[in-house]
Amino acid sequence: MDNVNYHVFGAGLSDNDLRYIGWTERAVDEERERIVSLPAWRAVQDPAGEGSGLPDAGSVSIFEIESAMSIEEATNAVTYWCQYFRSLGLNIIGAH
Repeated sequence: MDNVNYHVFGAGLSDNDLRYIGWTERAVDEERERIVSLPAWRAVQDPAGEGSGLPDAGSVSIFEIESAMSIEEATNAVTYWCQYFRSLGLNIIGAH
């Protein structure tokens, strides 16, 4: 059985911004277009649902936080990091 790495990532509207934490099976750079099209991420960018002012995929800051060896580890990591950053006062949406 092959070991599959899952990638836990953070995303924000700039380098100093964090609004969303999720996970993916492929490398974060390979998933950029999919990540910025996720409904939860679009809600972070456009809470009113108006569709105006959404940044393009290239202007969104996406970075890997850690790797996990299973979906369970990845979802647990998302939960952990969301709780951690919320404890620092950030308003974070996490993947479910």
